[in-house]
This record gives sequence, C-alpha cells and structure tokens, in this order.
Amino acid sequence: SAGRLGSGELGVQAPQVSAPREVRQSIAAFNTMSRRLRDYEQQAERSRADRELAELGEIGRGLAHSLRNPLHALGLTLDALARQLPASPDTTEHLAAGRAQLARLDQALRGFLALSAGTGMRAGPVRIADVVEDVLLEAAQREQPVAFDFTPDDTTLPALAAELRVMLHTLIVNAVEASPPGGTVHVDVQRDADGRIVVAVHDEGGGVAPDIATRLFQPHVTDKPTGAGMGLYLARRLAQSRYDGDIHLQPAEGGGTLARLHLAARREAA
Repeated sequence: SAGRLGSGELGVQAPQVSAPREVRQSIAAFNTMSRRLRDYEQQAERSRADRELAELGEIGRGLAHSLRNPLHALGLTLDALARQLPASPDTTEHLAAGRAQLARLDQALRGFLALSAGTGMRAGPVRIADVVEDVLLEAAQREQPVAFDFTPDDTTLPALAAELRVMLHTLIVNAVEASPPGGTVHVDVQRDADGRIVVAVHDEGGGVAPDIATRLFQPHVTDKPTGAGMGLYLARRLAQSRYDGDIHLQPAEGGGTLARLHLAARREAA
C-alpha cells in the first residue's frame, strides 16, 4: 500500500489485519494519511480550476468591454438596413443570419462575464424554472420555428443565476438549432438519487456525429458550420468546477440528442 501511495495512487487503503496493537495503529494512521492526501489533492485541483476560470473570466471581461459597443453598433446597422432594403427572401435570410451571429457572439461574451462575475460572490437559492423560462423566452425569438415542452416546478438550488443561465442557454440553444422546423425541444428538471439537480434537454434533430461527440467539450470544436465551439466547453467547466457537476450527451430514444446537466449546490471558491 505504501508503494502504491508513493507511485501516486492517493487514497489507497491498507487492509486491516490481525496484528499487535502498534501495527494496527500504524495501519489506521497510514489510511488516514492516504485519505487526507487524496482530499488535499482534490482541493488543490479545485483551487487550480477556480484560478483558471477566474483568469479566463478576466480575459473575457476585457474582450467583452472592447467588443460590446461595436457589436451594438452592428446590430443597429442591421436594423437600419432592414428598414431601407426592399423586402425579399434573400434580404430576410441574410439579415436573419447576421442577427444570429450577433446573438451568438453576445452569448459568448455573457459566458465570459459570468465567469468573471462569479468570482468571490456568494450563492443563494435560485428557482431553476425561473432561469429555464428566461432562456426559453430568449430562444423563442430565434429564427428556428420550434415548440418547447417544459413544466415548471419549485425546485431550487444554491447557485448564481448568471452561471446557471450560461449553462442552460448553451444546452437549450444547441437543441433549438439542432431541431427541424416544427420540432419540439423538451426540458425536464428533476433530482437524482443523491439529491442533485438534473436538467435534461432533448431535441428532435439528427443527433451528433460519433466522430465528434467525444470532442465537443474541447474548446473550438463544434459540429456547426458557423459555431465557435466555446459554449459546451465553458458550460462544462462551470458545472464541474463550481457545482461539482457535469454535462453528458447521448443519443435519445426515437432520435435526436439528450443532454443532461448535473448540478449540486454551488461550491464556494477557496
């Protein structure tokens, strides 16, 4: 057991044996030390993740402040062009594409701002349904004609609403964009056997290609022709580092993709 611990297997436990009291005490002390080393390593890893997120958030905050005014100006320009250009299918399509790209950039900036704003803030009880409904309302303004299936309840979680919004927005908008015209995006909130929150988002699209599914949580990897590949990366980093959670993607029964967001109470940064 000492050899395994020395090789990096933190937390390894030596078996209790029939032996003199001093030997049993030594084994118990070794096991306690091994558990504590594992716990300290996990704490150090979480602290490193917190620092990385905070640094990423600071960089993103600078980018957001630099880019938000130009993006706002571009949006106003698109609105002015929409009023001046003659109505035609091509004009409508190009304007919609431009607005969609602006919305995508704005959401990416919001994600970085949420990383920065969450540093040093204390969590409070957040009603999950309120955040879901806010995201659904925004997603309904997009060009894709889809319906939403969501039944609100009073499930709450100690969290920061801005961080929940970033994670849920990523999953719901991905589902909207993957769904065919007239499809339905299903959202369900429940608790698992351990009392953790699970938000399931199910679309009716064509699913994720197997050769890219395992890489979608890496930065700049996407299956969309116009995507930046940062949404799932940021959402999973938030879930893992601040909510002891995760995001899983899998093929859904009957077609489409099922995304599951697992969340525990927000862990305050050390």
